[in-house]
This record gives sequence, C-alpha cells and structure tokens, in this order.
Amino acid sequence: MRDLSVIWTFDEETEGWLKALSGALISPPVYPHITLGHYLWQEAPLLNYFSEMAPRFKPFRVQLGEIILLNPQVLACLPKAPELIRFHRLFHARHDEHADAFTSLSGGCYQPHITLASHEEGIDQALLQAARARFSPRAGEVRGLKLSRQEADGSFTILKEHSLIQA
Repeated sequence: MRDLSVIWTFDEETEGWLKALSGALISPPVYPHITLGHYLWQEAPLLNYFSEMAPRFKPFRVQLGEIILLNPQVLACLPKAPELIRFHRLFHARHDEHADAFTSLSGGCYQPHITLASHEEGIDQALLQAARARFSPRAGEVRGLKLSRQEADGSFTILKEHSLIQA
C-alpha cells in the first residue's frame, strides 16, 4: 500500500499568487493544489486509472473567495466551481473504496480546498487574521492534474502529470 494523491494544479499566475500567500504565512510554503483524491492503494492500478481518466477533464475556472479554518490545524482557501464536485464524482465512480474518508464519495466529507498553512498544535487567530488581510478574492484556472506519492521523509514524488490544456 502506498500513500498516493491525485491533485488539481493551477495556471502559473494563480499558482504564484497562492504560493506567495502561503509563503507569507509559513516557511516553506505549501504547494498550491486542490486534492481530488487521497488513496492508500497500490501504485500500478491507480496510475493506470489516472492515465485513463485524466484526458476526460478540461480546464476550468475557480473562484478563490474565502479563507477559513478547515479544522483547528488547517488554514485554507475555499475554491468555488461546479466542476470540482462534478469531476470528483466522475473520478471516484470507480475505486472509491481505496480513497480515504476525507476524499471518498462514500465518506461524504469531501470539501475542495487549498491548504495555505497547517500546524499540528493548531492555527492561531493571528495567522488567520494575517491570511485574511493578505487575501483578495480572485479567479484562477485549473489547468493540470497530477498523481503523486508521499515518501517516508514527507516529500512527494510526481508519478504522472496531465495538462488539461490541449495543444
């Protein structure tokens, strides 16, 4: 079993803005993404499924409109776009039983978000206020999909990338 994630990625401008916002709050900044699915599964079948499904998705716009505490340890930006839920249902139509409770359809807990900061001991009000002061609502575009594996040291290895932009 491997710790695997399927994530949406952004256009360069949005990615740069989110990385700068996260970097103003913590060091190092969190890589800007929206998790589509987190799996505890074998690599080969998810890699095959990713390769089959990724070409079905097209780029889409997201509204970045709110900074919240997703839970006491996670400061997040909530993206809004109907595609986030629709594409989540499509991707999880198969192999959902291998997804974790937070991203599976059966768990019912999926909340698309962009993590800006996380602290095991909790996010304090000063960090929340600093994020809100630096934030301004804006639109961005989801342009890519990646499959990654988390390594034992906490780093991530990208196993496969797919651009949603058709050449």
